Amino acid sequence: MNKDVWSFSTFIMFGLFFLPKVIFAAPETLTHAYPVHDNMGFVGTPNLSATYYYKSITVPYSRGKVFLSSTPDGAGPITFSHNIEITGTYPTGGSFRYSTGCGINTVAPLEITQFISQADWVDEINIRVAYKHDLCSTTVKVDSVRIMTAEIGQLYLVHVEPGDEIVSGFLQLPWEYTNYGLDFHEAALRIENDDYSITNTYDWSAWAGAKSNSLVLAAGDGSARLLTNCGMCGKAVAIDHGNGYQTRYYYLKETQITVDPIMIMKGDPIGALGMSGASDYPHIHFFVIQDIDEDGDFEDDLIDGIIDPFNRSELGNYLWDEPLNKIRTTLTTNGGQFYLHRHKLVFPKNFSSRDMVVQSDILPAKNDLSGRSIENILDVSIHDGFGNKITTFSKPWQLTMDFSQINTSRYVADSLSIYSRSNSNDQWVKEETLINSDLKTATISINHLSQFTLLGEQLDRISPVTTAALSGSLHTNNIYTSAAELILTALDEQASSLGVVNTYYKINSGEWINYTDKVVFSTDGLYVVKYFSIDGDDNIEDASTLSFLIDFTPLTPTVTPMLGATSTPTPIPTHYAAYRSTGTYWEPQPTPADSVQQSLVQSDSFIIPTTIVQSQNISPEILGESDQRTIPIIEPDEEDSSTNIWKTVFLIWIVCAVLISGYLLVFYWRKGTLPFEI
Repeated sequence: MNKDVWSFSTFIMFGLFFLPKVIFAAPETLTHAYPVHDNMGFVGTPNLSATYYYKSITVPYSRGKVFLSSTPDGAGPITFSHNIEITGTYPTGGSFRYSTGCGINTVAPLEITQFISQADWVDEINIRVAYKHDLCSTTVKVDSVRIMTAEIGQLYLVHVEPGDEIVSGFLQLPWEYTNYGLDFHEAALRIENDDYSITNTYDWSAWAGAKSNSLVLAAGDGSARLLTNCGMCGKAVAIDHGNGYQTRYYYLKETQITVDPIMIMKGDPIGALGMSGASDYPHIHFFVIQDIDEDGDFEDDLIDGIIDPFNRSELGNYLWDEPLNKIRTTLTTNGGQFYLHRHKLVFPKNFSSRDMVVQSDILPAKNDLSGRSIENILDVSIHDGFGNKITTFSKPWQLTMDFSQINTSRYVADSLSIYSRSNSNDQWVKEETLINSDLKTATISINHLSQFTLLGEQLDRISPVTTAALSGSLHTNNIYTSAAELILTALDEQASSLGVVNTYYKINSGEWINYTDKVVFSTDGLYVVKYFSIDGDDNIEDASTLSFLIDFTPLTPTVTPMLGATSTPTPIPTHYAAYRSTGTYWEPQPTPADSVQQSLVQSDSFIIPTTIVQSQNISPEILGESDQRTIPIIEPDEEDSSTNIWKTVFLIWIVCAVLISGYLLVFYWRKGTLPFEI
C-alpha cells in the first residue's frame, strides 16, 4: 500500500476510534410550560392606564433557558398591543421593553434568559410581564365616545432545561497555571484547538502555563486508572468522578497511575506533561465524558458522551469550579458601564433610542503563525431583543482593556494596540489605541461592534533550528558498518531570544525523549530518527527526519547486466532481501527467484540481510528532505502506484461509510428515534 495513503487511512481510523472531536448530538432537554394569562381585551375611556395589564409568576429554576410563547412547546408567536416589558424581580434581575410599534404586534417567541439572575441559595425565579402604551396614543371615536383598545394573546412562560441530573461545578484546570501569573479566564481559554466553537476536547500547552515535564493534576476527586486500550493515546489516565462524569488525560510523559483503580483527590498529581503516543509536541489533551446511558461504562459514550464543561449551549452543566464570566444585560437610553474580567465597556447616553440587549463573551486568545494576543478575545454584540444584531451606531462607545496583570516583557513596547474583526474568518484590523503605560491599559473609541483583542509584536516568533550530525564507519548512501553516534545541535539565533529550552528526538516508533547527550546506535538495523527543539518563547520547530542503516555484515554490491544478455543472473543468497530508496520511503523489493533481476537492474539498490529485516521488524518510514540528498532516488512505477492509491482511497471511503452508518444507527436506536422499524 502507498505510504501516504496508509498514513491517511491510519489517521482516519485513529480519529474515529480514539480521539473524537465534536459533539454529535444535542443534549437531552426537558420542557416545562407555565400559563401566564389567556387571551384578553382592554378598553379605556378615553385612555388606558400607562401599564394596562401586568402579571407576576414564580417558577422553579436553577439552569436552562426561559422563553415567552403562545404555546406550551415554546414555539408559538406571541401577540400584544403596543409594548411588552419583562422584568426579573427575584432573586435579582433586569428589565427590557420590547418596542415594535403602536397597535397590535405579533412576534416570534421571546427568549428572556438574559433578564434572569441565579443564586446558589435559591431555586426559583419571579418574572413580571407588563403591557404598556405610554409611547403610543391610539384613541378612536366610537358612538361619539373616544376610547383606546388593546389586546393580548395567550401567553406561557416556557422553561427548557437539560434532562440530566444537576451537577454543580467540581472541576479545576489540570495544571498549576497560577505559577505563571495567569488567572482562570486566561489559562482556560489559551486553547491550542483550531476551532473552539465545535470541539469538546482541549489542548493546553506552554502558552497556558502547561509546560513540558510539569505536573498534570487530577481535575476532581475520583477513581483513577491507566488506560491500555489506546496505544496512540500514549500514557493515558481516566478518572471516574462518581457523578456520571469521567475526565481523561492523554499523552502523559509518565504516570504513577496503574490499571488497578485508586482513589485520588482534586489537585493530586497523576503524571508529568509530555508527548507520548501520537502527540507531536508537549501538551495536555483533556476531555470530559458523560455516562449517557448510566451503565457505568464510559467506553460506549465516546461518540455522543463527550460534553462541553464550559456549557456554551447553556443547556447542560457548567463543570468548572470557577466561573467564566459573561455579560447579558439591557442597554437603556441612559447608556451604561459594564465590566467583564479586566475589560470595561462604556456606552454614552442616547447611544440607542430604545432598549437593547448587550451580550459579551470571552473567547480563546489568538495564537497562530501571524502572532499571539496578549489578552483573550472579547466578543461584543447588541441586538434589539428579537435576535436582530445591530453592528454600527451614530455615536462611539469606549472599550478599555487592562493588561496590568499580564507579563508583556516579551513584546515590543510600542507595538501594543487593540485590533478588531467582524468574525473568526476575517482579518484583524488595527484600531487607533491610547496606551496608558503607567496604568497599563489600552483604550479605543469606536462606533461598531465585533471581536476585539490586544495584540503586540513579539520579540521572538522564530523557531530554533536543530541540526543532526551522525558519525561512524560510513559505507555508502547512509549505510554504516559500525556503531554510530548522533549529536543534535539546536540554535536560536534571534538577538532577543531566550534560547533553546528543550530538544526532543524519537527513534522509529518509540516515544519522544528529551535530548541531553549524544545517542549511540550499537545494534544493526534500519533507524528513522525524528527531532525538533522548543525555545524560551514557546516557538516549536517543525520536526526533521534522519534515516540510516547499520549493517555489521559485508554488503553485497548489485550488478547491472549487459543489455541483450541471455545468461542467468548471478544468484543472491537466500538470507538477503532487497530494499531500494524511492526518495520518500524504504520500499522492499520482490524476493522470489523470477523477480530477482528487477532488483539487480537498479544500479543504485543495495542489499540488506534478511536477518536484519526480521530482527528489526523494519517497515517503510518517511524520510526527511535532508536524507533525500544522500539517498539515491529511484522513481516507482507510476501506473501501479496510481492504481493502488485509488483502490486504497475507495476502500477507505467504504470503511468510513460503514462506520459512520453504524454510529448513527446505534445513536438513534438508543434515543428511540430510528427513522424505520426493526
